[in-house]
Amino acid sequence: MSLRSTFNLPQRTSRRGSLGIATASAASATAAVIEKDSAGALHLKALESFAGDGALKAMSGWQRRTGWRRCHTHLLLDEAHYQLLPVDAPDVPDAELSDALRWRVKELIDFPAEAASVASVLVPTANESMRTRQAWVVVARRDTVAERMRGARDAQIELDSIDIPELALRNLALLPAPDSACAMLHVGLRRSTLLMVWRGDLCSVRRFDLTAGALLDATPEEFEALIERFAQDVQRSADAFERHFHAAALGRLWVLDEQAGLPMADALARHITLQVKPMKLADWIGIDTTRPLMDARAHVDFLPAIGAALRAAS
Repeated sequence: MSLRSTFNLPQRTSRRGSLGIATASAASATAAVIEKDSAGALHLKALESFAGDGALKAMSGWQRRTGWRRCHTHLLLDEAHYQLLPVDAPDVPDAELSDALRWRVKELIDFPAEAASVASVLVPTANESMRTRQAWVVVARRDTVAERMRGARDAQIELDSIDIPELALRNLALLPAPDSACAMLHVGLRRSTLLMVWRGDLCSVRRFDLTAGALLDATPEEFEALIERFAQDVQRSADAFERHFHAAALGRLWVLDEQAGLPMADALARHITLQVKPMKLADWIGIDTTRPLMDARAHVDFLPAIGAALRAAS
């Protein structure tokens, strides 16, 4: 099963637009709606956040009131509820890959392989002479996936898929670079995520403890020290990617630039050799809402939900 379609659910017809849902807990969720116009251009039509007990039920009520109930709907697992593992892919037919990988990762997880939901994708080969291919494996407890489905069903939200934040962010990275290799950085509320994509697929991912809130609260001296240490890790990750993927010319780092007062692109550009560019989503999709796409002070980050909505919209 491809990570482009992580945990697919039965498909529905007569859908309108695409809804991405990101949940941090049962009491916190963000939603983003993307539609494609008659000319094929993407538009971000709505953003909403929900807090308190019953966040998904509140979201369902919002869908009914606003007419977004008939969207293709994609729910992101919280990062605490799955593992994303790089492994060597066994030489089996594609239809048997997920089952084969289930047993390959059994020593890497702390619960029985029989109790796991598994999805996987082959990473592009670094060169044609390589006989062994790498794969990413998403492993979640089957009962966790079932619980997320049950919570959505109880809230009367019909899901098309359950996905993960890294792939939602990958969808954002494909906006400026659908086929070429690039890196993208998201400085979020709980961590930072650095992705390397090539040929439309996720090739490398690293998580860091650095948060938008910590950077916003830092003094100028503290900010510069944090950036300098972080830039070293980013550069090392980029160098490792280019050593492994010889045919991919990385070259550029896109930094998601939606948090006011956080000049990450300019700061990182002083310390790394990659060409660093701030990434404003408005350069690639229409933004038909006045809400900020990220506000760390208000503990709201819509970017993962937007990436999830891009799954079906693009």
